[in-house]
Amino acid sequence: MGKLTLVYIFVLLSSVSSIEDDQYDEAYYERWLWRSVRSGDLENIKLLTDGIVDINMQTELCVTPIYSASEYGVTDAVTLLIERGADVNVPNCVCSAYSNAQDCEEHGDVLPWMSGITPLMIASFGGPMDATGDQYLATVEALTCAGANMKATSDTGMTALHWAAQMGQREIALLLLQKGADPTQQENEGKTPADLARASDLHELAISIDSFTAPISSDTTCAIGQPIRVSSILYDIFLLGWGGVLIIVDTLLSNTLN
Repeated sequence: MGKLTLVYIFVLLSSVSSIEDDQYDEAYYERWLWRSVRSGDLENIKLLTDGIVDINMQTELCVTPIYSASEYGVTDAVTLLIERGADVNVPNCVCSAYSNAQDCEEHGDVLPWMSGITPLMIASFGGPMDATGDQYLATVEALTCAGANMKATSDTGMTALHWAAQMGQREIALLLLQKGADPTQQENEGKTPADLARASDLHELAISIDSFTAPISSDTTCAIGQPIRVSSILYDIFLLGWGGVLIIVDTLLSNTLN
């Protein structure tokens, strides 16, 4: 075995084992995963979820990596996490941080409204005002394709469709309807998604929801996931391919010199 082969093997082993350095604790790797999920660093996500960090780990508020990726509309990260076994239906538990529901209520209107929200719900919210609509639309599609429960409700009875309707996310609302969301489902105060749209002066959206008659889609294939899977395979082939080339060149050089 020549020097080039030894160097190649050393590089491969270093890339795999370096993350398991004893000087870093579990919390360090968890923080690294959170940063990677939010920034869409797919290679680090693959590395960290390959037996280093639990892909379904939760914060004290029950926020999971896929919830965080959905909140930021990082579709590539959402898709990769799904492929690696992330649970798409784990809700947050904002109010559980308080001793009882009354304490949560006394903290204001935001916490009760935001408690019990799933990744699909937070993605259907559409993100901050400067977010790209297509960005969250793709995230919602990836989640629904992976079996996200569209009938799931938050602590206030809101479904993903309720959130999309209230926030004026027309394309997301229509996608949810096409995937089988129930436009007649009511939240805790008896309001349908269309009711919430009307309450927000989104009358055209309310009409679109009320008049939706397209057949429910039974297609659960997540086409969005394919490019990520292919790119991952190509990346691995690339590494192995160059390794083979180096070994062949190394062998030829060794034979020539000998």
